Amino acid sequence: MQQQRTRYLLERYISGKLSEDEWNELQQLSETSQLQVQETIQQWLESREADTAYDAVNWQPVIDRITTADKQQGQATAKVVPLFKRAWFRYAAAAVVLATGIVLFWPSSKSDKTQIVQESKPVKRDVPPGKNGAILTLADGTQLVLDSMNNGQVVIQNGTHVVLNDGELNYYTADRNDGQMVYNTMTTPRGRQYNVTLPDGTKVFLNAESTIRFPTAFAGNERRVEVTGEAYFDVAKNAEKPFKVSINNEMEVVVMGTRFNVNAYADEPMISATLIDGSVRVVHTSPRGVAYILNPGQQASLKTADAQSSLQVKEVDLSEVTAWKDGAFVFNDADLRAVMRQLARWYNVEVVYEGNVPHGEYRGKIGRSLSLVDVMEGISEKKLNYRIEGNKITILP
Repeated sequence: MQQQRTRYLLERYISGKLSEDEWNELQQLSETSQLQVQETIQQWLESREADTAYDAVNWQPVIDRITTADKQQGQATAKVVPLFKRAWFRYAAAAVVLATGIVLFWPSSKSDKTQIVQESKPVKRDVPPGKNGAILTLADGTQLVLDSMNNGQVVIQNGTHVVLNDGELNYYTADRNDGQMVYNTMTTPRGRQYNVTLPDGTKVFLNAESTIRFPTAFAGNERRVEVTGEAYFDVAKNAEKPFKVSINNEMEVVVMGTRFNVNAYADEPMISATLIDGSVRVVHTSPRGVAYILNPGQQASLKTADAQSSLQVKEVDLSEVTAWKDGAFVFNDADLRAVMRQLARWYNVEVVYEGNVPHGEYRGKIGRSLSLVDVMEGISEKKLNYRIEGNKITILP
């Protein structure tokens, strides 16, 4: 009976119908029978697995409906509802995020890990999230702003047709070409991301403030591209022509057909390549010849500011690495500067620190479709003070 009651209260909470007395009852249950509550949550999630699986495309309309309704009501403040200070409750909190479209975030440190659920509310002097958009530079130097163009053929280069279709650029190579290497460069400014399908069928997802340089047709015995910033690759298989990614002229990833993520921002302390599935060989180009074969879930990295740095390989959380592609920020005990670097790129803002940078580590998941203020209100539960003026956010002591 108690388990049924617990499940009933959880469902009431997620549906937004929980009364104050029921909320107090649920809190008491968590204190007197934590294990049973945890088991009930896990069973509930397993029974709803098909419904609660996260998909940014499917859940985006839910978030949009919430934010639109809020704007129509004209509410101008953010409401923060604290949840239990227990690690197991993030199971239920995750279900709340998926069922309602609201944002989950919990700042953490060695001594205190507090979880919060924050509703999305518009406030003044806000900054909207990033969106699809990129600049394509052709071989002759012509620049095309892709987010201002309509669907259809963009250009023909050396026999390759470049076609724009619903926010994605596709390269179609003709059966015949003269073998000449003609290069294009796609650049995403801050506050933009974009997808491109290369001439061999490889799909590339480009994060904000990133660049990929590639030929309009892959001639010769290899497929080589150059990347800065962050990109996710789903490489088309071709055993006879390996796919090679040159990263900041310091690292090279060699694959036949697989999925992996590259992070090579100039302002990050590391450049890295993370394998999602398949197999890749990561080469440190200086000194030449130092290489590792990665297994899925492994990441190879180099310190960017250390000329003597050597390749380091470790196991990582793939959900954190690829969250940006799936429409979210995920932080696992990240410091404030690391959090703000990601926000600066996506929201196209300058981050300024007045005085000492506040200490603390942040852990949680936030949708990238939310406005900057919504995100900042979530992480400021750790008593973070800040000020937004135009496209500048100042972190205060």
